[in-house]
Amino acid sequence: MTSFWYKMILFTGLIFLLAACSEQQSADSKTSQEGVVPIYTPSASGINYVISAGTANVLTNKKEFDGRIVFSTEATSGSTELMYLLLESEKNHEPAIAAPANVAATELYNGNSEELPGEHTGLRNIGFLSGTTMHVVSAVNSSIEDFNDLQGKTIGIPAPETPPSNFLEHLLDAYGLAGEYETLPLGSLPEVQEALAEGSVDAGLLFGAVPAPTVQELTQTEDVNILSIDHDVAESFFEEHPYYSPVTLEAGTYAGQERELFIGSFYSNFITHQHTDDDIVYHFIEGIMENQDTLQAVHPTFNIDENTIIHDNDLPYHDGAIRYFEDNDIDYNQ
Repeated sequence: MTSFWYKMILFTGLIFLLAACSEQQSADSKTSQEGVVPIYTPSASGINYVISAGTANVLTNKKEFDGRIVFSTEATSGSTELMYLLLESEKNHEPAIAAPANVAATELYNGNSEELPGEHTGLRNIGFLSGTTMHVVSAVNSSIEDFNDLQGKTIGIPAPETPPSNFLEHLLDAYGLAGEYETLPLGSLPEVQEALAEGSVDAGLLFGAVPAPTVQELTQTEDVNILSIDHDVAESFFEEHPYYSPVTLEAGTYAGQERELFIGSFYSNFITHQHTDDDIVYHFIEGIMENQDTLQAVHPTFNIDENTIIHDNDLPYHDGAIRYFEDNDIDYNQ
């Protein structure tokens, strides 16, 4: 009898020990999962992904996070998906950062997004990420020399319903060409570049920081035209769309470009939501500022410093960002 109860006591103790270990393992797993902060970006081939990935790498080793926080760059199909994932993180009170075009973030915040309806006033601004310049290029041996010449033509684009394709639509609307042309989604910038080289589309939309790599490569091997926005159209267009900006391409920016051109661009910011911890956002910005040389090596167009970090959209700045700006005497104009 004594032996029986002794064994029962040992067995019961073992059960409690295994349960405790299981609970600890579950807690450790939960802690590990909660320690991953995603950075949602557009496609992996774009500027925002490359800079975000570099940022994630340098921040994961930042001593203030002490291995508790790991940043993970997650490429998405575009603005709609990355903003949806950010909203899901907000709903679940989970930290997250996103890298959308400002026009997409502003539309979502103000309730003007068709894909994700409703005002989303819990979104918060962190600061400048990148600028993307739009190049509309006419194909080899094409007679297209002006945006008006795109009437009845087929324009290759990487993907529909994205900030670049929306820019093109808005611009051609300004030329009075709504419904007067076709767009052909081709999947990626290199595929648009290839279609232009082969002449399988009449024109194509290519983009990136100047000099945009796909445009640079194309102009070195093919005789193409980069279309310039007429100044009379530009004035009303950029006034009506304040999150687009004019860009002047000096003559010689690209091979065969003999004259100054006037094109458009849009900007992207790092953003988050109101439930992301202040310290995460504070040290996120701090880590970028501390690693200028490393991030410049990641992408030559990287240009985030104390003079450029402030880039307003309609989103209010996150409290962690405000604290960093105030600690470092950066005027955030809010």
